[in-house]
Amino acid sequence: MKKFILLVLGLILCGSCLYAKETDTNKFIIYYFHGNQRCSNCIKIEKWSKETIEKEFVAKLKNKKIQYKVINIDEKANQSYVKKYNLYTKALVISEINNKNQEIKSKNLEKIWINLVDENKFKSYVSNELKGFMK
Repeated sequence: MKKFILLVLGLILCGSCLYAKETDTNKFIIYYFHGNQRCSNCIKIEKWSKETIEKEFVAKLKNKKIQYKVINIDEKANQSYVKKYNLYTKALVISEINNKNQEIKSKNLEKIWINLVDENKFKSYVSNELKGFMK
């Protein structure tokens, strides 16, 4: 009976290790989507997002666990993003990609607009959302 219990516990632990290894290999892409017409707020969102990511996620950027991509959705080649992420305006979207290069989940950080009035609030919001998403 003890051997059986140890075997079951071993299988459970190994299964959780396998799951952890798979999630450890996942990567995250942070997209900033904009159009051809760019106002000062759009430029501010791009700038503050980039600054936050470069400050808060140095190690993850270096080991390529995170990528930051700026994409113009008005370009024909990028139109698929509009439908995929249901974009209706400029947006900051985070996407989790598994080791098979498949998107597992994504999140549009829609409150960037609310927090745009204060740089510290904006950066804190983006940082907290990214950290929470990547857990």
